[in-house]
Amino acid sequence: MRFLFPSTARILSAGLVLALLASALPARAAEPTPDVVKVKIKAASDARDVIYKEKGERAALIFFNAEVEKLIVEYPTRPEPIEGLLEIAYESPDAEAKTLFGRVAAAPVATDRMRASAQSQLARLGRIGKPLELKFTSTDGRTFDLAALRSKVVVIDFWATWCGPCMQDLPGFKEVMNRFKDRGVEIVGISLDKDRAKLDAVVARENMFWPQYFDGLGWKNEMAVKFGIQSIPALWLVDKQGVLRDTYGREDLAVKLESMLKP
Repeated sequence: MRFLFPSTARILSAGLVLALLASALPARAAEPTPDVVKVKIKAASDARDVIYKEKGERAALIFFNAEVEKLIVEYPTRPEPIEGLLEIAYESPDAEAKTLFGRVAAAPVATDRMRASAQSQLARLGRIGKPLELKFTSTDGRTFDLAALRSKVVVIDFWATWCGPCMQDLPGFKEVMNRFKDRGVEIVGISLDKDRAKLDAVVARENMFWPQYFDGLGWKNEMAVKFGIQSIPALWLVDKQGVLRDTYGREDLAVKLESMLKP
C-alpha cells in the first residue's frame, strides 16, 4: 500500500533547506521604538540650540533640517521625524514652508494631527496674493481697520510678552519700525497674551507706539485662529493695495519694506 504522506526524511530535508535559506537572508532590523527616535531628535534639537546662539537662527534651522532629513531616511516608518519636519516648516520662509507642509500632509506616517496642522498652514499660505481683512478696537481704544490704510504698507506682528524670541527681537524690530513709521509703513500687534496687565506694562515700558489687539485667549486668540497662527513671532506684510504679500516678514524686514514702498 502506498501512503500519500511524505516520508519523515523528506519532511526533515525540506525543513533543513528552509533553515539554510533563512540563514542566508540578511537579518531584518528590529522596528525602532518611539523612544529611540525621540532621543535622536532631542539630540539634534539640543545641537540646534547651540548653533542658534553661536551662528543665528538661519544656520540653526539649516542644521536641524539636515538632521531631520537623515532621520526620515533612517526611520521611514516612524512619525517622529515628520513632526520635526513640521516644526521646520513653521519657521521657514513662505516658499520653503509650502513645500515642507505639502510633504507633511502627504506623508503616510504622519498622524492625523500633523496632517491637519499642515493642511491648515497650506490654507494660510494660500492667503498670499489675496486681499486681507482685519478690523478691531485696540487696547488703547483706537479703531484699527486695514481697509482704511490703502496706500500704506502694513506690518502685522503676532507676538506675546511670554515669547522669548519675540522679546529678543523687539529692540531690532523697534529700530526698523522707527525708521519706517514716517515713510508710509503702519504696524499693528496681535498679542497672544492672557495677562492684560503684563501686556500693558511691556507696551508702556518698551514704548511700543502701535495699536495692539488683545482678547486674553492665548493661542486661541481670535485673530491667531482666524489666520492659522501656530508659531510666533510671526510678521505678515500687506502691500499698499491691502494684499497679503509675505507671512515670513522677520527675515530681511527692512529690505522687504523698501521694496514694497517703491511706486
